[in-house]
Amino acid sequence: MKQPLKMDQQFVKKTNWLLTKKILFVCAQLLFLFFLYKVLLMGFVDWKNDPDKHVYYSATALSFKNPNIEGLETSEIKNMNLLGTNEIMYTLNKRIGDSTEEHVIIEMTIPIISSLSTLEVERKVRQEDGEDEFYLPNDPWTGEKITALVDESDWKELEMLHEGTVATMNFSVNEYMTPERLLQTLQGIDLAVLWMPLNTGEFNGFEPNFTHHYETMLSITDRIGIAPSRTRTHSSNFTSEVTTQSAGLEITLDTIDEDKENMLKNMSHMLNEPLKLINIDHLPNRYEFLKEEGFSVYGATVTGPVKELLKLKEIPQVHNAKVTDVSYWNWTSRLTE
Repeated sequence: MKQPLKMDQQFVKKTNWLLTKKILFVCAQLLFLFFLYKVLLMGFVDWKNDPDKHVYYSATALSFKNPNIEGLETSEIKNMNLLGTNEIMYTLNKRIGDSTEEHVIIEMTIPIISSLSTLEVERKVRQEDGEDEFYLPNDPWTGEKITALVDESDWKELEMLHEGTVATMNFSVNEYMTPERLLQTLQGIDLAVLWMPLNTGEFNGFEPNFTHHYETMLSITDRIGIAPSRTRTHSSNFTSEVTTQSAGLEITLDTIDEDKENMLKNMSHMLNEPLKLINIDHLPNRYEFLKEEGFSVYGATVTGPVKELLKLKEIPQVHNAKVTDVSYWNWTSRLTE
């Protein structure tokens, strides 16, 4: 009577072992399929919706829209979920003298359907009202020159600062100039030009979405400007290739032709990017205007020693200077002997 019971136990053990082997085999197959799915998904996403490309163009667009934002992403965190949605975070810097510090944090969500992408920008320090405003030299409706209001407050602030400090400031000019002419006007002053607001045909073919009136003066808050060059080195490698001077990037007479050329190239590629990641209003109109009419500016963002920045006050075209940042001395002279 005991013999059948022993055989039954052996049969159960054998059955359990076979069942365990089958379960392990199925689990191994599932793990392999999951790994294969992840590999194929990553390859498909990189082919269809390259996250590096979106980082490159969103950073470049932000450097066009915002004075003193270096379009070089300093850090990057990537995470892709099982549906192929990429979550990316990176930071962009600002310049004060020759030093840089984190200025904005960008978070992007890019699903496989890239038109559903989202972008959020968070500033590390709250921006003061009017800090980044540049005033138009002419009335866009009549063409008449706008008389700038005299505001001495920021010049007085510079005068009170110790000469062992550096600062970053914005200023407007009372006429449209080519970038080359403005750079020539600033020659002889030991500073670096970081950004210049552009006339991109606002009120001439399209209405800007946001403007601000200050007494008789008018500023466009959704304007774009020319920034130091960014270029793609290869169609599958979207790292920046730029000319580095001292501790950072700047616009000079030697680089301005390349800066303009690369800006137009980048804008033409941005036309095919998801609008929510670029977020430049009327981009096709602006691109066509710059391509046909050329580049003209009406101000600049500059950085340098405070005593050098005070020399800008003596330039007749300069008005409404605004100091945005101040730091301890960190500067290498740009003037040649």
